[in-house]
Amino acid sequence: MNRAERRRQAKQKKKQKTAASVTQAPADVLELLKLAIEAHQAGRMDEAERLYRQILDIDPGHSNANHFLGVIAHHTGRGKEAVQRIAKAIKREPANSSFHFDLGNVLKALGRLDDAIKNLREAIRLSPDIAEAHTNLGLVLDLQGRTEDAAECHREAIRLKPDYAQGHDNLGCSLQELGHLTDAVASYREAIRLEPDFANAHYNLGTALHEMGMAADATHCFKIASDRDPGHIRAFGNLLLTQQYVPSVPPARFIETARL
Repeated sequence: MNRAERRRQAKQKKKQKTAASVTQAPADVLELLKLAIEAHQAGRMDEAERLYRQILDIDPGHSNANHFLGVIAHHTGRGKEAVQRIAKAIKREPANSSFHFDLGNVLKALGRLDDAIKNLREAIRLSPDIAEAHTNLGLVLDLQGRTEDAAECHREAIRLKPDYAQGHDNLGCSLQELGHLTDAVASYREAIRLEPDFANAHYNLGTALHEMGMAADATHCFKIASDRDPGHIRAFGNLLLTQQYVPSVPPARFIETARL
């Protein structure tokens, strides 16, 4: 075998090896992604993060690995990394509404409200029927003081998902901020009807009733909120406050509550 023939065979073997690795890599990535998601869903975040990073060693632009690493970074207080990771996922899959939705939530947590609105609106443009995207957009608009716009977002969320208790509660908050107390009370009551143990809805209902001068009813709501969620400090504080204005509550009961 002459030198030219040996070179030709060496090149052929190299091509075959490269082809084998190309066909093998996607299978490896799929298996790693499956294991990573299983670990992620089970709460084994260190393991999940390690597996996602292994995927990126094979395919640095892998959209799901970058996205889920961004989600983990967000939940572990690494906001800047979360933005970078999810933005990289969007670069690979710009039409994925979930990526824009999660990036919007990360940006909201970082106080970058205009950027959050931009991404949440894009998520809605791509997937108009996701109630949670309308809700989260409404929450950001509320933070900007755009309460009328926020209320419209919450209305759209519950139009899409009528049994969405959080959506009714959020609408109640916007309506209360606008001074529409009767409508706010109705929204809070609907949230409670859908989720009777929704502590924050009981609390918010109590604040609206207190604002309407209905101290006894408000006290009852704050008591329920405190019972449903003993760690709800605002509910407990308002319970102490409103009990002072309810003649039917004896001083001994007020003192007993304060000692809890």
